[in-house]
Amino acid sequence: MTFSFIFTTFRIFNTTLITHYHTLKPNKPEAWFVKILSTLFLRFTNSYDATFSAYVSNHLTPSLTSQVIKKLNNPQLGFTFFQFTKQSLKLSHSFWTYNFLLRSLCQQHHHSSAKLVYDSMRSDGLLPDSRLLGFLVSSFAFVHRFDVSKKFITDALCNKVDVNVVVYNNFLNILVKCNRLDEAVSLFREFVRFDFDVDIFTFNILIRGFCVVGEIDEAFRFLNNMRSFGCYPDVVSYNTLIHGLCRIYEVDRITIPSRTRIPSRIRIPSRTRIPSNMDPF
Repeated sequence: MTFSFIFTTFRIFNTTLITHYHTLKPNKPEAWFVKILSTLFLRFTNSYDATFSAYVSNHLTPSLTSQVIKKLNNPQLGFTFFQFTKQSLKLSHSFWTYNFLLRSLCQQHHHSSAKLVYDSMRSDGLLPDSRLLGFLVSSFAFVHRFDVSKKFITDALCNKVDVNVVVYNNFLNILVKCNRLDEAVSLFREFVRFDFDVDIFTFNILIRGFCVVGEIDEAFRFLNNMRSFGCYPDVVSYNTLIHGLCRIYEVDRITIPSRTRIPSRIRIPSRTRIPSNMDPF
């Protein structure tokens, strides 16, 4: 049995299957079409086959494409079908198709494919909303694709997307944990340049980073500058500095005025001096 015989038989079978779809007229034609199309896509060894392309081009819509991608229930297969619709059919897609595909690809660690989907999203004139942006920034940062995460943020800022501060804080936190403190500080300065509203969590992340690497003076500088951004130190700020000083055996630098009410959650080492006439830090 030759390959050509097998392929010819296969095409006849699928042509019959397509015709069968049109004659049945089910109660839910869209759902039925999605099922048929998903089956055909899995059966055809080459999704760019002329017969398959010709049939699909006359019936496929962006909405149906999204349903087919979900029906395939496999991120890489969904990505392959997505590429087929973009390259062969020149189809534009909705935000929700991109949202689903980007999330599913990243969750399965197909970040290179996800980046291609993001580029297609931009070419369709779409941008991630704040929730999807936060997911993408963190997902790429976790696999050390920091350059891509920065591009996501830059695109959002340049296009005036309303981005939640949590997105930036999560990225800073990952950078600090990955020993990329200089990049985190540089990114913070970029936030300030874009007049972005930072919060207490932003400062605490950077203060912790400085304390971990022993740059206590920089940690104090950020603590002192906090108020100029409308933020005030909290329990986490003080505890982080105390632990940082303990790490470098400079506990004696901690000074707390006698009139200051010390929250119970702040752990003060026994050697700490509490003078009567000094401002905190």
